[in-house]
Amino acid sequence: MRLVLVSALLLALAACGPTELAAADEVTVERQRQAIVGGTPAPNETTVFQLIMTEQSGQMGICTATLIGTRTLLTAAHCVDTARSVFAHNAPADNQLQFGVNAYRAARWNVHPGWNPNGQDLRNDIAIILLERAPTNVTPKPWNSQTLTGAFRGRPIRAIGYGNTSPGMGTGTRRQVDLTVVDLYPQLIFMGDQRSKGVCQGDSGGPTFHTFPDGVERVVGVHSFTTSQACTFGADTRTDAFSSFIQQYLAMYEAPSCDRDGRCATNCAMTDYDCVCGKDNICSTVCLMLPGGVDPDCPDCGANGLCATTTCGEPDPDCVAEGQACVRADQCVNRQCRNDPQNLEPYCTRACTGPADCGASFECTGGICIKRQLPTIADQQPCQLGVNVCGMESVCTGQTQVESTCQPTCRNVGDCPERWQCATGWNGFRYCQAPPKPPIYIARAAIAGPVAQPGFGCSSAGGLSLLALGLVVSRRRRGR
Repeated sequence: MRLVLVSALLLALAACGPTELAAADEVTVERQRQAIVGGTPAPNETTVFQLIMTEQSGQMGICTATLIGTRTLLTAAHCVDTARSVFAHNAPADNQLQFGVNAYRAARWNVHPGWNPNGQDLRNDIAIILLERAPTNVTPKPWNSQTLTGAFRGRPIRAIGYGNTSPGMGTGTRRQVDLTVVDLYPQLIFMGDQRSKGVCQGDSGGPTFHTFPDGVERVVGVHSFTTSQACTFGADTRTDAFSSFIQQYLAMYEAPSCDRDGRCATNCAMTDYDCVCGKDNICSTVCLMLPGGVDPDCPDCGANGLCATTTCGEPDPDCVAEGQACVRADQCVNRQCRNDPQNLEPYCTRACTGPADCGASFECTGGICIKRQLPTIADQQPCQLGVNVCGMESVCTGQTQVESTCQPTCRNVGDCPERWQCATGWNGFRYCQAPPKPPIYIARAAIAGPVAQPGFGCSSAGGLSLLALGLVVSRRRRGR
């Protein structure tokens, strides 16, 4: 989708900024950028930045990012994959940008190596940006590296971005909107109320926040794409699915932080979790009492609520076998409790670099062994539960099991085309049911050749003639 922006901000950049930002009356943004619909201004969220990119082609684009280190921004890969230069500012609106005050040049940026900028594959849509200098008076935002499970569905989240308030309108002001998690995929968080709130064109790469039981609000997702023309349903790239990628560049660019980043910081007001719960040959029982806490140095072969990551003399009763249902990563020997597009309930699995790392009933996708996926069936085509699956937003159902086809799913009649009904199938799934076809009337039969005159005798032939006459009269009366 092409979006044409006419912006005083871009003209100001051309006048005040470096030579890469040439003056222009119109600027074309080639990708569909994400933003906020149904929200309110967020002037105090200074960790959220607007990005301004000059593409290799000379065109310009706008995105959003989050400061997660003193100089490190987290954003979407498709925001910077073809960028020649990148600038960032954290003013509440783009008309308040001031060079030397709240605007910063990017020194370098790193796109996830699995991102494909030329295809329709939306996996691995994540990137890291290093600014030339640290923004002043801004405390970096913590981000989530702990594995999210199926229990995260329905949790409250907060999405922020600089983009449109509705399709094609309102970009340039930082806004926020409260949502809930609709669904989890191995790399994605789906969100949006499908009515009046969600993400839209304007700036992908913006953050989704969630407040965890320890009271800390962290980044859990990076806005990636929208599936609704009304901008009321879309998806984020999960930070926990890319924790190794994020930590790799934080280790290169930043000193350790006091949050859970896998590195020990010694200048924290309270002892850094990573200092006592890392691999240091010291078992700290304090780690085991913290939410999601694990100390790799603690013996855990007994019934202590943790699955041992080392070989035990007897099977650990806390371990869940690979492929079996789990609710926490520490129930799995490989610390991977994930779901997949066709199995929404999480199960124990492992990381992988190729098919050889996974069992026969699994496949390697996005660096994780997921259960082998069944063939996907198109809408209106016959389907069979357990043999194949329907595409996104469709269910396998019908009036009877033998009549099951892939049908658009619905919650109420408003989700269906005009005159369609939101019906309940044989297996309890709700689906959009087409209106009944109008009846096709069968034409009346015509009698070819002469019709014998009825007789009035008692012979069998006469009786048959009377019967024929009666049928003819009856048909004629009904036809009047």
